[in-house]
Amino acid sequence: MKNKKGQAAVEYILLIVLGLFIVIVGFTLAFYIRNFADAALLSIGQSRDEVIKLLVK
Repeated sequence: MKNKKGQAAVEYILLIVLGLFIVIVGFTLAFYIRNFADAALLSIGQSRDEVIKLLVK
């Protein structure tokens, strides 16, 4: 009986560690995606401003 309780405790600990790992990976991916999107939107904004300047001239 004691062995099953120990095994269950280890399984719960591993599930918690796996959950934390998934959360950390998710936040890391979100950070990199946000940085990529910000860079892309900045580039698009600059291109749009250049087109507007050309059209206004």
